[in-house]
Amino acid sequence: PWRAPVLRVRRGIACVLSRRSAEAAAVYAEAARGLRAQGEWWFLSLCEEGRARVAVALGDLAGAAAWARESVE
Repeated sequence: PWRAPVLRVRRGIACVLSRRSAEAAAVYAEAARGLRAQGEWWFLSLCEEGRARVAVALGDLAGAAAWARESVE
């Protein structure tokens, strides 16, 4: 059950590398829901860090700060 959200995180990374920030944001959001539901905290941290990077790319600095804090909590 944890594999699907983990693979979504990987897809989010691929979207970021392909400069598809809006798609990455949606993929990371979906992955985060699944990871939280599974209690998978290590990959959730990676996911939230990715969300912070995407927020910076989209010009949302306040959102980026929030996701960055979330990634280390």
